[in-house]
Amino acid sequence: MDIRKGNLRTLWYEDTDGNIICSPYFEGEPTIPEKAVYQVSRFPTELTETCLKITKQEEVDNCDHPRKDIRETDGWSEGIYGIKCNKCGGTQIRIEGQPWPEEWDGTGSREVYSGTSSWPEDLALAIANSGDYSLSTSITIAATSCERCMNVLAHKYELEWGYEEGSEDWKKTNTSCQFCEGIIAG
Repeated sequence: MDIRKGNLRTLWYEDTDGNIICSPYFEGEPTIPEKAVYQVSRFPTELTETCLKITKQEEVDNCDHPRKDIRETDGWSEGIYGIKCNKCGGTQIRIEGQPWPEEWDGTGSREVYSGTSSWPEDLALAIANSGDYSLSTSITIAATSCERCMNVLAHKYELEWGYEEGSEDWKKTNTSCQFCEGIIAG
């Protein structure tokens, strides 16, 4: 095995052939290299949360499928076309030369929102190393904790930062999350 540090980049530019041009440096005004076609990122300390709305056949059947909400879908094989109604999530597929079907398909889901959060690596590692939680669960805890809970966890797991639950700093912190919801800090 040969793990080279140069292969562990997190943000870089590539040309049309996928050749790496350079990593961007954010000192001053960032500039994009002339031959760059893609900017690629790989951030290992990001947790992605995605909310999908389930498409229901009943809603699709009751939709009027306004023309302004109809979009072509991507990724079909040659000669196969698809459309999607952004109002209800319904889809249709047809073969080239054939008419669109009368019925709309109401299976699947569509993205409503997606967000990312980060976490302090030392905190996730300390929680995992304690044996209290798996690494995946430790990451989820660290990434979804508010400032108050994150600092309490750092103190609990004996990191060099953080503060004790119930301390003056804890009382002053005006944040909340699912871990401290309903706890009165005053």
